[in-house]
Amino acid sequence: MNPTLTRLRTPVESGLAQAGNIFGLFLDVLRKTFRRPFQWREFIEQSWFIASVSILPAALVAIPFGAVVALQTGSLIKQLGAENFTGATSVLATVQQAAPVVTALIIAGAAGSAVAADLGSRTIREEIDAMEVLGIDPI
Repeated sequence: MNPTLTRLRTPVESGLAQAGNIFGLFLDVLRKTFRRPFQWREFIEQSWFIASVSILPAALVAIPFGAVVALQTGSLIKQLGAENFTGATSVLATVQQAAPVVTALIIAGAAGSAVAADLGSRTIREEIDAMEVLGIDPI
């Protein structure tokens, strides 16, 4: 076998194994989400945690993003001679097109990294292992 392929095989295999582990975790989460009893209090606490981490970055990104949309649509509307519709068009474009994309990126970035940091710190403090010892499924 080619030595170059042997060196590349290990990182590729480990990457595929990690992707498989993540997919398996996703399936476990889907399967266990609908089991009774549903933990409403924990769900609300985690939702608030994600919202509190994401609200400030989303608000800070929305201001310059809205300004860029207003400038771009303003120049186009000025060419058409309908300057009094600039505000409505800017708001419509921002709310319909830009806000969902920005919100998804902020939640994926800010909330995802916050959740990963929280799980990492719980693993370091051995809280995940303690849950397993107590018979609680950490998933």
